[in-house]
Amino acid sequence: MAVRPKQSRGFTLLELLIAIAIIGIIAAIAIPMYSNYRQKAKIAEAKSDLRNLRLAIEMLATDTEKWPNKRDVGDVGGLEVGDLNANAAGLTATDGSYPGWNGPYIQSVPLDPWGKNYFFDNDYDINGTDYVVIGSFGPNTVGPNQYDSDDVILGSSCQLAA
Repeated sequence: MAVRPKQSRGFTLLELLIAIAIIGIIAAIAIPMYSNYRQKAKIAEAKSDLRNLRLAIEMLATDTEKWPNKRDVGDVGGLEVGDLNANAAGLTATDGSYPGWNGPYIQSVPLDPWGKNYFFDNDYDINGTDYVVIGSFGPNTVGPNQYDSDDVILGSSCQLAA
């Protein structure tokens, strides 16, 4: 009687467990890194949008001597503007109360990467000092008037934020 050699027909249970463990370790390392890169990309997108908005606000200020919400340029106190698309903000259209308005200064103001409106604030508090900024409330979307470390802000040319 001839003895046939034993043929292997697949992986052993031990080999499968080792392969699954390796895949799990790689996933445990890669997923948090991917999330971190996505968050950094959103912050970069917000900063790019804010630079465009700053240019639009500077053009509005040059033509009308007003900031959004009809605040005089240099006035560092008052209400923050939460919807820069509104006619009262003066960037995309005017409500008729901006003397010398020559816009639109931007076609439309996009939502920030977290799906919220960008804001303009002429008394944004940073360590007890007020700054003129445009910004996003960042990943946690907490605001308005609740400033925290995840806000993405860009100072105006009048006063630069830290």
